[in-house]
Amino acid sequence: MARWKRPPYQKITEHFHWATEAACKHCGRVPDLEVVRETAEWLETVREALGGLPVHVNSWCRCEEHNAAVGGAPNSYHVKGMAVDITVRGYSPRETWRLCRELQKKGLIGGLGKYASFTHIDRGPKRSWDGP
Repeated sequence: MARWKRPPYQKITEHFHWATEAACKHCGRVPDLEVVRETAEWLETVREALGGLPVHVNSWCRCEEHNAAVGGAPNSYHVKGMAVDITVRGYSPRETWRLCRELQKKGLIGGLGKYASFTHIDRGPKRSWDGP
């Protein structure tokens, strides 16, 4: 795995930022700058497919310590910088999950998790689950 790095302070893409959204909330770092940039570009595509509405990032990159502290899976795509927990302005978490499920059917989303207050999406293989 790549070394964790302190991200730059500017935007990654038009709607997503290194320091305020992508960086681990525990250590302030990202695992791989290029992987996170690719995830941001993918997330822009997802955002557009969801009608261009603002997407709020609840959790993106997590170092191993932070991932364990929040109960994340040991091989979580969050640790790789390839997963994002989101809410979408104007949609409930259930509606967001339903819309993301359609995007998953089209091959745009790999992993899709349904939680009470957010939706997990990632760039991994196609799979789905219900969280607590």
